[in-house]
Amino acid sequence: KLSLNKKLILKDTEQDLVLAPMYHWSLFLRPKLENLLKKKLPPSKRVTCDDTDVIVSVTGRSERDLTKRFNGTEIDWLVVEKQL
Repeated sequence: KLSLNKKLILKDTEQDLVLAPMYHWSLFLRPKLENLLKKKLPPSKRVTCDDTDVIVSVTGRSERDLTKRFNGTEIDWLVVEKQL
């Protein structure tokens, strides 16, 4: 989910990942985020990422979903991958 000044700009879900989340982030999601910012915001507007929420949904009833918040776009992927 991408929001600016509490206004939702885009909400998207990535399903059925075959790559580890760390690699999917660096290869696909981060470039997608950068392209969206260029496309959705005027070039004169400077923005920074305050925080990033990572939500991992699991289908097994014995395991709980994971929701973690990280500063900026620096995500501790080991914490996320332990849940998987």
